[in-house]
Amino acid sequence: MYPRGGTTMITVRQAGQALAGALTHNKGGNCYPIGWYNMTWVEFLTIAKKHLGCPEKKIKTIPDWMYKLGGKQLMAKQKKAGHEGGLHMVKFADVMCAETYIDKSLGCEKLGVTEDDIDAAIGESMRLCAEILDGNSEVVDIKGE
Repeated sequence: MYPRGGTTMITVRQAGQALAGALTHNKGGNCYPIGWYNMTWVEFLTIAKKHLGCPEKKIKTIPDWMYKLGGKQLMAKQKKAGHEGGLHMVKFADVMCAETYIDKSLGCEKLGVTEDDIDAAIGESMRLCAEILDGNSEVVDIKGE
């Protein structure tokens, strides 16, 4: 079950364009919010399901309080196992349940970012995740020593 919020996404190519644009066009210490595709979680998951081969699978959304309850239960399970999750899942629920959208004119357009195929980018990511889970692709670990 998923929250009802949403987020802004970009493709890898767009991230590179934003970085190149910031290096070549920026004057001074400016910060730019980078985002192009504003999607609800349901919109994102609909694309993901299609690329994972299960487009008919139903997406169920839940109220914010229920998402927070699940986060609380997850944190208790992690604590009992001696794990630290890295995020306070109850507080993080406010972010996951919000529509945290970015207007592309605030950063992307100023830095020369252009339209890309978000459907294909999500599909590529979903297929790689499936390959990793199936043991058909290796994961590169990043560890701080």
